[in-house]
Amino acid sequence: MRRTFITLALLICAVVTGFSQIADPFFEKVTYVGAFGKTDWTQGWANWTPQTTNYPATTITVGDGSTTPSLTTSNVITTDTHWSSSNSPVIGSAMYTNPNLADPFFDQVNYVGAFGTYDWTQGWANFDPQNTVYPTTNVTINAGHITSNTTWTSGNVYLLNGWVYVNAGVTLTIQPGTIIRGDKTNKGTLIIERGGKLMAVGTASQPIVFTSNQTIGSRDRGDWGGIILCGYAAINQPGGTAVIEGGVGSIYGGGATPNNADNSGTLKYVRCEFPGVAFAPDNEINGITMGGVGS
Repeated sequence: MRRTFITLALLICAVVTGFSQIADPFFEKVTYVGAFGKTDWTQGWANWTPQTTNYPATTITVGDGSTTPSLTTSNVITTDTHWSSSNSPVIGSAMYTNPNLADPFFDQVNYVGAFGTYDWTQGWANFDPQNTVYPTTNVTINAGHITSNTTWTSGNVYLLNGWVYVNAGVTLTIQPGTIIRGDKTNKGTLIIERGGKLMAVGTASQPIVFTSNQTIGSRDRGDWGGIILCGYAAINQPGGTAVIEGGVGSIYGGGATPNNADNSGTLKYVRCEFPGVAFAPDNEINGITMGGVGS
């Protein structure tokens, strides 16, 4: 995650192992497969009834029918060859080179994402965090280590004042509806060490919000660090362990004996607004960083 300074509206951890299991009420049930805008953008190149399509007869035979080709048979193409057709989308007008998706192939719509008959983001999503009136903090969590099981309650508003570590064997539980604001000067960041857990389970009506401690109108990316989760799963680094980005010094990865079923906790209905701190070039605390987190 390089230079990923974004407002993360939602992190939902779910396990879906088959089509029949998509019964969660979070998802709106619709009567279509796929999504279309004002026009059927598959028209022309997609074929929904190939079984009954009347294709023209072949006019050119390639190969001699041999099932054991060698360089002496006509089954081997030995030079650059071009099979052409004026109707081929591969060599015709369907060129997907525009990085901004302005190709006329795509139907332009005036929405971001897809909604059905109701706004399913209502309650937990915030599309104007810059102007949201958040309550002032009344509990300060200073830089250091949380060494015993701890619960942050929705009746308080917490200030992350520096790098706060949750030690191995310790669980930090955050109640639904809790607001945590990050200090800008001290780069407030929550770090879950290997073996520690973050249980941050919000609800659609009471999301857990990590946000800036700056005033309305002066909030921006980089107002605080973010959330860092370190686990014991296998990683693609020499020796199986590494130091997580951001300068916090925490180790991630399981080394020679990784635990790919490692569990660093649960985040559900969690918002992260205005995070991301560049500790050094190409070495940042991002909004939510997962290092060696297991399944």
